[in-house]
Amino acid sequence: MVYRYRTRRDDRQLEAFDSPVPLYAHESCATSGDLDRLAMRYDGINIKLDKCGGLTEALKMVQGARERRMGVMIGCNSGTSLGLAPAYVVGTLCDFRDLDSAALLLDDRAAGMRYLRGTISCFTSRLWG
Repeated sequence: MVYRYRTRRDDRQLEAFDSPVPLYAHESCATSGDLDRLAMRYDGINIKLDKCGGLTEALKMVQGARERRMGVMIGCNSGTSLGLAPAYVVGTLCDFRDLDSAALLLDDRAAGMRYLRGTISCFTSRLWG
């Protein structure tokens, strides 16, 4: 089977796809309202707080994915440490975490997240200023 993704509607092609590795919905996953559709096609979801609307919706997505026996990943786009702090909290509930955007910035916030050998440190109250 050749799979060519063009739009979210193309996800239906995955219903008959038997993947040797787990597939996680990324661009197709925006809110908890997508979970029923995604559960038939993916093994897990990739949550991004700036895409889903924030912390409350992200936590709802984690709960909904777990109820559907799906894996959960938290990702980020291009936020500072301040933007990543809520994602860090959600990450404690996830199987995989990709929260490296602050490490890629030339100038992050003072007292921002610290990265050492692929591990992110928990933020402190100094992050809030």
